[in-house]
Amino acid sequence: MTESNPSYAPYAWDIHTEVNRYPELTESAVTVPQHVRKCIGTFVDKFPEKHALFLNESTTWTYAEYLSAIETTALAFINLGLGPLEGVGIIGFNSPEWIFSFFASMFAGGFAVGIYSTNNASACTHVINDAKCPIIVAQDKKQTDKILSKISEMPHIRAIIQYQGSVADIQIPSDSQVKVLTWAQMLEQYASEYSPKPEKVLEREAAVSPYRCCTLVYTSGTTGNPKGAILTHTNYISMLNAVMLSGKQCWLKNEDLKIITYLPLSHIMAQVTDIGTTFSLGGTCIFAKPDALKGSLATTIADHRPSVLIGVPRVYEKIQAGVEQTLMKQYGLVRWSIRKCLDRMLVANECAMNGLPEPWGTYTSRSVITSLKKKIGLDGVVYSISGGAPLLEDTQRFWLKLDMPICQGYGLSEVSGAHTAQYPIMCQEDLAEFEVGSAGKPLDPHYKVKIDPETEEVLLAGQNVFSGYLNREDATKACLAETDGEIFFKTGDMGRLSEKGQLYITGRLKELIITAGGENVPPVPIEEAIKANCEDLISNVLVVGDRRKFLACFITLKCNFRTDENGQEWPTDELTNWTKRCLERGGITGISTVSAAKSDDRIKIMVENAIKHYNETEATSNAQKVQKFEILDQDFSIAAGDLGPTLKLKRNVVVLKLKEEIDKFYPEEN
Repeated sequence: MTESNPSYAPYAWDIHTEVNRYPELTESAVTVPQHVRKCIGTFVDKFPEKHALFLNESTTWTYAEYLSAIETTALAFINLGLGPLEGVGIIGFNSPEWIFSFFASMFAGGFAVGIYSTNNASACTHVINDAKCPIIVAQDKKQTDKILSKISEMPHIRAIIQYQGSVADIQIPSDSQVKVLTWAQMLEQYASEYSPKPEKVLEREAAVSPYRCCTLVYTSGTTGNPKGAILTHTNYISMLNAVMLSGKQCWLKNEDLKIITYLPLSHIMAQVTDIGTTFSLGGTCIFAKPDALKGSLATTIADHRPSVLIGVPRVYEKIQAGVEQTLMKQYGLVRWSIRKCLDRMLVANECAMNGLPEPWGTYTSRSVITSLKKKIGLDGVVYSISGGAPLLEDTQRFWLKLDMPICQGYGLSEVSGAHTAQYPIMCQEDLAEFEVGSAGKPLDPHYKVKIDPETEEVLLAGQNVFSGYLNREDATKACLAETDGEIFFKTGDMGRLSEKGQLYITGRLKELIITAGGENVPPVPIEEAIKANCEDLISNVLVVGDRRKFLACFITLKCNFRTDENGQEWPTDELTNWTKRCLERGGITGISTVSAAKSDDRIKIMVENAIKHYNETEATSNAQKVQKFEILDQDFSIAAGDLGPTLKLKRNVVVLKLKEEIDKFYPEEN
């Protein structure tokens, strides 16, 4: 706390308000509030010549060079006109320039605004206008053109910096004053006077409070546009300290830390693990290729043998499939022998989890499995972390067979990443605290988890909890509530605590879908859009895809209802007269029932076109596109328990009813 401003707000929905809920935490506490610039400088002083970033064999940065690149970029941003507490929008695949821009925005007294590269132009416009970003850092011509296509709607933008490819062919609208520069041009024209610890940068740093925004992370709600979660310097550093504290034994035994970055850096998980944790521990951040999730990640892992593996559930499922493919290439007897060893390893680890000794044959099985891991580059991994979406228990058990327990974490953008996690397993005795399906314990002794006794909602408190949503007073006050004199974040998730104090997520109060790739998708706007595109035919739409690779949906058609003796209304097989007339006007005759319509190719084309129109015009990212659909035999109803009294869909009830049909959308996962 600074003497000039002894009081702080409990929450904020603007960039200027300082939020510090724990002024009693002093330097003796686990978390020491400070500017990110000071934090980075401290670690660079410890290991200036260690490799910080690895792009390829000929392009690397030491920690001293890393700091210099950040300072140079910060100086260029200031000279380009970035003011204090202004944002730098960054859109593109993970790269050194992405990270330089991330920290440089903070060094220059501003904040970073990650933008998903899969966002369409309209979604980008919303984020940039909401954050009022004067500078945009874009990966290539594709991303630059996307921004320029809406440039007239974004008056705050002064410059676009493209870090890959030429800008010679970029078409800037004649009525726009925006500058479009390559990365090299920016440094040459706006940072030519650079020298270590530039005065302009240091002056900006001195003026920044640790209780103000350092990164703005946009997260989807159940309806409406994405909201910007304001994370302060204190939030970010608190999370880094918590990660270092919880994984202390792992870090002490692993001096040559290597992490492969491939998850979107616009996501808070990657901002903490790939960027923050690496520099905090003097490790090396290795950049994967843009097609990492399409197959090249396996090669990158084999080439670099990371010591820490970080991923969302879908990544671990893909690696699991790769292991299975490796096994299938073995001769029959060898393959049988390896599978037996895998099964024995699972039993051994389950014994350790229950405090029992290892069974006979474990040593031999572990030796065989170690050889298998060497073939695919996993032999150096000492800590496997999963986040972004719940991990299936079957996946966790497979990795126990590999003697590589996946430590699952739980968190959200609003709590700066993970709030709880399972701690690293450094020896068999540590497995006594490991619980399959658990999201672990709080990472920091000052982080708190409560379960609302009435709703079972998970409530979180700590220095990692965000200030609020930018420009959203309503949403901020709705999710931050005082309990026992402390501000807790209402997650919208339901959970329970085990006897050992480990958190289990049991469901969601909110309707947000989290895909296997970890992207949050609000289903209601999608359902409404598809229905609107074919409103004469479609009655209800149910989008599914939680923990799955892609979205799919169920369609119900407009039909007549019958009233039973109890006054309950039930759907019939007869299409409404209006629907039949609309079909006839469209040239589709002879269709009068739902059963006939759902099997008619012309009806299927109508539904396909409605979904296609949504995908092409309204989906804000690839993860929000619907890839499969099925027309159901009957409409949803109150009588069947599908709808509430206000005709709102009871999502959890219907999803449970349709479980078998949902599984058919994803045959390769079953």
